[in-house]
Amino acid sequence: MADAHATATVVLQLRASCHREGPEESAAGAVGGRCDGWQVSRALPARMSIAAAHHPSAPSIGAASSRTARGASAQPTSFVRSAIPRAASASVAELEVHAAHRAADAAAVLGSNGVCVDVGIGYWSPANSNVRNACTNAPANADYTSPTAAQATCPWTCKPGYLRDGAGTKCVKNDAVQVLTCGGGEVAVGIHGQEGAGLDALGMRCARFNSGEIIGTAMGAPSIGGTGGNPFTQDCAEGEVVQKVAGINGWAEDSANEDWCSKNTLSTIQLSCRNLKTGRITVMPTVGGKNAGCKVGNLPEYSFGCGATGFLRGLVVDSANTSLYVGYVLDESCL
Repeated sequence: MADAHATATVVLQLRASCHREGPEESAAGAVGGRCDGWQVSRALPARMSIAAAHHPSAPSIGAASSRTARGASAQPTSFVRSAIPRAASASVAELEVHAAHRAADAAAVLGSNGVCVDVGIGYWSPANSNVRNACTNAPANADYTSPTAAQATCPWTCKPGYLRDGAGTKCVKNDAVQVLTCGGGEVAVGIHGQEGAGLDALGMRCARFNSGEIIGTAMGAPSIGGTGGNPFTQDCAEGEVVQKVAGINGWAEDSANEDWCSKNTLSTIQLSCRNLKTGRITVMPTVGGKNAGCKVGNLPEYSFGCGATGFLRGLVVDSANTSLYVGYVLDESCL
């Protein structure tokens, strides 16, 4: 049998890169981020502790390596696990198990720490860049919304009590609007509420979002509206985000509609979901419009989204009658 100690001396090469590449990025679009070089920002798993004393030929680093100098070219970093069996009697199976553990530990380090950090709300940085620029494009009475802006046209939304004007360049005073929104660092992955002939209540379904990936499970954000109709929850499939919303703002004054069909509240909403890996768009079933007495909606129908590579964070709605119903959808909030 070969010397187990020598056989077990496996060196893991963890290479630095500035941002994700390959099919996932090309489909989803580059994600803006300030690249700090490769970094290990927390202590490595115990199984990956360095054993230079046991393996003198192996390069060694501390258990919590600091990030590489900004702008410096990142070099492969070698790790050797101290938990590798050293006895000559160690079996091949034991060595294979340890090799599998090493691979998992390496993936955990790369996956959890990453190589770039979000530039933060109010800043932008092109992909594969280490330059952090202040956003300057938002009008008065607006807030920036994206921590990963990749170009100077940073996403923004009007402050509460303001609405984007028809040209989309200013925020004008409007006390009759509310924002249904996900929290900071979250993206919309669905909606929830109450439905019937229209939308009796509506809120966003949100998930944590980091460097172009969904982290964790969807959670319901606060909703507005009443308790009528039937409850619903509609989420995009795993790995998908809300790309666009469209639907009917109010039922029309039309002979095909019953007199009681509301003209001033949200009638229907339909989500389009985008797969972050493939870019494929899935149109979800329409929510609302569940009474045969209401058939014809006001025109034009609304449609709001955040572009081919943007991410929806929330919706701006008219706040009229929000103790009982949901008002018109008037605008979007993008990440």
